[in-house]
Amino acid sequence: MLEPGITDTEQQGHFTFQGATDWIANARKSIDFLKAEDIAHVVGFLVAQPKHVNLQQVVIMSTKEGSAKPQKKRYACARSASEWVAILLYRRAR
Repeated sequence: MLEPGITDTEQQGHFTFQGATDWIANARKSIDFLKAEDIAHVVGFLVAQPKHVNLQQVVIMSTKEGSAKPQKKRYACARSASEWVAILLYRRAR
């Protein structure tokens, strides 16, 4: 199960509840929202694992979300988005 934190999507433009739109506007001032590419990198990492690896839950959040102190990234992704797409397509074809 992949559980992303607050992610920048077009869905936020569809909110009609003023409280939700105000919260998002204020959150944008202090949190760098995740992007679709961030989630894609994690998905790419997950599908690149050997078949015997079982990751049952992965939570991905912005470093400032849910934490008072920004945290350093521990791992860097060395692959480009096109490489991840190639991996995904290869895995699906198997």
